[in-house]
Amino acid sequence: MSTIALHLPPMIPQWWLDVLVEGLSGHDLRRWPDEVGSPGEIEYVITLKPEPNSLSNYPNLRAIFSTAAGIDHFIFDKTLPKGVPICRFSHPELASRMSEYILLNILRFHRQLPAYQEQQKAKLWKPLQQKAAQDVTVGVMGIGNLGLDSAQKLLSVGFNVRGWSRTPKIAQGIECFHGQAQLEGFLAGADYLACFLPLTPETKGILNARAFSSLPQGAVIINVGRGACIVEKDLLDGLSTGSIGAAVLDVFETEPLPPEHPFWVHPNILITPHISTVTHPRMLVPNIQDNIARIESGRPPTNVVDATRGY
Repeated sequence: MSTIALHLPPMIPQWWLDVLVEGLSGHDLRRWPDEVGSPGEIEYVITLKPEPNSLSNYPNLRAIFSTAAGIDHFIFDKTLPKGVPICRFSHPELASRMSEYILLNILRFHRQLPAYQEQQKAKLWKPLQQKAAQDVTVGVMGIGNLGLDSAQKLLSVGFNVRGWSRTPKIAQGIECFHGQAQLEGFLAGADYLACFLPLTPETKGILNARAFSSLPQGAVIINVGRGACIVEKDLLDGLSTGSIGAAVLDVFETEPLPPEHPFWVHPNILITPHISTVTHPRMLVPNIQDNIARIESGRPPTNVVDATRGY
């Protein structure tokens, strides 16, 4: 039996916590902060976004398990104990859910549903000229597990797909670009731009006025990576001039998005509350169980974050 501290935010619904607790019932689970007890007894932590300095007092910590795929909040927390592996959550269903979100939103614009909804309000019967998928290019920024799955499913629908990554990648059917030197060329051909990028010093603000000016007129941006990858003012400026046609935003620099934020009321922005892919505890439990078993038997855990790369 291992001793695990649950550093989970109050917003976690009770049903979610109940499934997690039941799945890990063979371990000593302690809810932070009231049930932790002696810090020296804690061997593992399950967390989403730990409070600053809340993990620094566990002298015998063996691993930190994230309940999400994104881990930039760990990378930028300098109070985390040194040398303790941080394990991101990975599961095939995460990629499937993300691909659903990307396909839903690209097809929504591709088949011109916003325009038809406006015509419905005006009781206007007017078929619009429709492009074929083969005449449309989707750019995918970040060809990791999530981005690659979405790219492959977009290919299956018939879209042209191009990808951009920090380092060279090869993916069947996808025109691949890499590095800062090839970013402008990548953007120039993307009618739709789906951003999957993690937040690192290199990706912070990468989607800015210069990047937007490289896109085709009226391009649609979908951000499921990290909010800080986009310079918010530059996006609003691009939407106001029409150089950007619309934006679908699932992630934001400040979450929850403040009520006074201009994104809420912009007619060409669709907001979703960080739900493009959501972790279900039934997926999380086997992942944690396997990694604990690996650590207890002297093997390295899987899906360990590379702190030098930031993801």
